[in-house]
Amino acid sequence: MNLIKFASLMAATGGGKNKLSLRNASDPAPDHLECLNEGMDAMCCLHSAGGDSGIEGCITCMMKAFEDYGEEPSCEDLTSGDFCADIESCFVPVDGTAPCGMECVDEIELFGTCSGDEDECKGICEPELGFALPLTIA
Repeated sequence: MNLIKFASLMAATGGGKNKLSLRNASDPAPDHLECLNEGMDAMCCLHSAGGDSGIEGCITCMMKAFEDYGEEPSCEDLTSGDFCADIESCFVPVDGTAPCGMECVDEIELFGTCSGDEDECKGICEPELGFALPLTIA
């Protein structure tokens, strides 16, 4: 998952005190705001799929998957450890539930490819998940 894009999306829509931070419609969108609609679609889907905990359980699960790799992991770092198994536990139901849910795969993939940028870690975790995790390490 491109966490930099998700972080930018949260910053753009979380202007504090539950207000949206909106840019002037005549200004060009900054690079970090590209794919805003696709990102919102993915986040709304993940929130809906999260049940009572909303998107919080999904974000917590995904952040735990990254925590053993430091602030600047390489694609090689992620593929050499348990990262894909940890991410799989976020999406693939165990005991009937998963924090992120597979029902949002289409929205996640669309968000990951909307900018046309090539994923740095192309195909990472695809065998475990059944879909390519859009992931750019920044």
